[in-house]
Amino acid sequence: MRVVVTGASGRLGLRVTARLSRDGHDVTRVTSPRASFGTPLDLTVSDAPGVLAAARPEVIVHLAGVMARGDAPDWTLNRRMTAAVTDAALTSGARVILASTAAVYGDQRVRPAREADVTDGLAGYGHSKLESEAVILGAPESVALRIFNIHGPGFDDSLVARLLTSSPETPVQLRGPDDFVRDYVHADEVARVISQLAGSPLPAPHLSLNVGSGIAVSNRRLLDLVGRVHHPSYVPVDGGPSYSVADMDATTTLLGFTPASLLPGERP
Repeated sequence: MRVVVTGASGRLGLRVTARLSRDGHDVTRVTSPRASFGTPLDLTVSDAPGVLAAARPEVIVHLAGVMARGDAPDWTLNRRMTAAVTDAALTSGARVILASTAAVYGDQRVRPAREADVTDGLAGYGHSKLESEAVILGAPESVALRIFNIHGPGFDDSLVARLLTSSPETPVQLRGPDDFVRDYVHADEVARVISQLAGSPLPAPHLSLNVGSGIAVSNRRLLDLVGRVHHPSYVPVDGGPSYSVADMDATTTLLGFTPASLLPGERP
């Protein structure tokens, strides 16, 4: 398949493009001349139509976006960029695979989130991604991937990485330990799902799919796992209950995907 990846120079983009190439896809890495590693967008709204049309993609993997960093993120860029990608997909007939987020579910649940669950009352990043999910419904085919907590190479700001590099001089502030629960998925697992979706038939023109491990990991459990390879330093802080875990049934059924969290101390 001819696959265009926006956000190709980002930390997830690097893993995704490598996996797509390894799986035999013809990959075009979209990077604006103004971009460098670590910048939030490597394709501007004005660049998108020409760059994507020239590549004649069958699939567009849309990873580029504004994250929750900086003093005042312009969340509208996520919707505007996705609209430009969707317009290009209409021209070429391409499928759009959007990197969305588990943030669309919030973090006040008592069970793993299913794709059909209500998503409302959101603000900031989660709201911008939910808007982007609505935009890609205008593409010929689309998949909104609701990705949970990614860790692995390049994700130095993940709680996993911060605990692994913590020291008595640089302790991590840690909520919980039992009522702060997350679903950790390795970046390579996310890349594997995206590569499968690039070449697989879809049961419907438009899908939302969770990408996680489906494993609920409390901060206490995470400390135990990290403690097998590094002695973590942390400072307990106050905070209410927080739960964000994926129900992976739909993704597993569609792709035959057996999720793994691949946390430090676990066996692959």
